[in-house]
Amino acid sequence: MGKASSSKKVARAARAGGSAKGRGRQWLFPVAIFAIFLVGISIVIVARTSNKQASAVAPAVGDHIHNAFGIYVCDKYLPAVVDSTAADTLGIHTHGDGIIHIHPFQGGVAGKNAKLSVFADRVGLKLSDTSITMPDGTKYAKGYDCNGTPAELSAYYWANAFDDSTPPKIYTSDFGSIPLRTDRAAIALVIAPPGTDVPKPDSVPTLNKLEDVPGATASTDTTVAGATVSPSSTPPSSTPPSTAASTGK
Repeated sequence: MGKASSSKKVARAARAGGSAKGRGRQWLFPVAIFAIFLVGISIVIVARTSNKQASAVAPAVGDHIHNAFGIYVCDKYLPAVVDSTAADTLGIHTHGDGIIHIHPFQGGVAGKNAKLSVFADRVGLKLSDTSITMPDGTKYAKGYDCNGTPAELSAYYWANAFDDSTPPKIYTSDFGSIPLRTDRAAIALVIAPPGTDVPKPDSVPTLNKLEDVPGATASTDTTVAGATVSPSSTPPSSTPPSTAASTGK
C-alpha cells in the first residue's frame, strides 16, 4: 500500500511538473512575438531618425539646385544622358540638358542622402569601381583603349563650376557616394589615360541659362533646346543619344 501511494504521489508530481512546463511554453510564443514587434518598431524609428538627420542639411525637401554633369571618354564628352520615362517620385533627374536637377520630394534623397547613385539609378547608369555601363549597355572599363593608351576610371568634382582657381576633388572609387548637395557644382565621370587634362562638363554654361537658379523669379527650367518644363513634372521622354560603340577591355 505504501508503494502504491508513493507511485501515485510521483505520478501527481510528474503531471504537475508537466503542466507547469506546458504553461511556461504557452507564455514563450506571445513573449517572442512581442519581442519581434519591439525590434521592428525600433528599426523603423532608427530609420526615420536617420533620414530626418540626413535631410536636415541641404538640399532639403523643397530646395531646388543644379549640378552640371558629363561623362568624359578619352578626349571628349559623350552626349548628355537622358531621363527615365517613368514618373520621377524622388526629385533628382535631368532634362537631357547635361544638368542634374535636384529638388528632393522626400527625406530619403535629401541632404546627405542626395548622392550620384540616386541620379545614376534614375537615368540607367551602372557605376562600379572599375567600370561605367551606359543606359544602352555600352561599357567603359578600367583599361579602355584610348588611342593605344589604357584608360583609368575616376570622377572629378568641382564644388563651384565657375571657380577656376580651385582644382577638382578626384574620386577613384565609390562614385555613387559623390554628393549632390552644392548648387552649381560640376561632376565628370572620366575614362581617360593618367595625366589627362580633363575640362569641366560642356553643360557648365547651361547653369547660367536656367531660370530657377538662386535669385531668379521664374519657376521653370529651360533646357538647352529651349523647351520649358515644370521642375516638378516628369521630364519629357526623348530618344537616347548614341554613344561610342566600342566596349572596355
